[in-house]
Amino acid sequence: MVEEVGPGVTDVAPGDFVILNWRAVCGQCRACSRGRPWYCFSTHNASQKMTLADGTELSPALGIGAFAEQTLVASGQCTKVDPAIGAATAGLLGCGVMAGLGAALNTGGVSRGDSVAVIGCGGVGDGAILGARLAGARTIIAVDVDDRKLEWARDFGATDVVNSRATDPVERIRELTGGFGADVVIEAIGRPDTYEQAFYARDLAGTVVLVAAAGRSSRPGTETACPAVTSRCWWACIWPAACRWTSSCRKPSAWTRWKRPSPR
Repeated sequence: MVEEVGPGVTDVAPGDFVILNWRAVCGQCRACSRGRPWYCFSTHNASQKMTLADGTELSPALGIGAFAEQTLVASGQCTKVDPAIGAATAGLLGCGVMAGLGAALNTGGVSRGDSVAVIGCGGVGDGAILGARLAGARTIIAVDVDDRKLEWARDFGATDVVNSRATDPVERIRELTGGFGADVVIEAIGRPDTYEQAFYARDLAGTVVLVAAAGRSSRPGTETACPAVTSRCWWACIWPAACRWTSSCRKPSAWTRWKRPSPR
């Protein structure tokens, strides 16, 4: 709920029910002007710093500090929504749903009839599953290690589920896609081993979308031999990241030396 606004703010007012977006797009950069605001190069946060009563300066996580009872954000980070939705539900739109839907519809470009695999069925992964369903994907494969999450994934539109503790997810995804691999594989965990699984589970002409960010100790190229994150086919996008299988990846220097390790 908006409590106060600064001078010159006209798009929101006190009393508005809003959700917060950590990426306030500018609407004017080369990405925004081409109708791709998810790639905005000039996002911004509040210029005024938050402080405690004693003047201690605060640094809100991702520019929004969403776990705090009160926060200070740029007006562009606020999106007005119908209060009837409820705060618990609406709050999911600001991060997990936006990331998952964006991965499927924008970066992954899922279209009608595609086969899609989603590795990781938390909030972001379920958003990707929902996005694939909205796009008309024919086959939507959910991969996780928690059977409870896999059942929830079916509610969001998964046509098949794979528990990767019990089954090799790459082989199972291939089986479910006629032996070819999925047209789009969306990784929503952020681990080098699942990056690798995503790469090998896609069709040769498919797309891998890496939504989740690996931790500092698991940077791409240091903890994995996956060609998706060590060769020239690594494409970085701001939100979400994407790796696409392109013609440049067909060169021997980029892929022939790589062989998928045997399942551990």
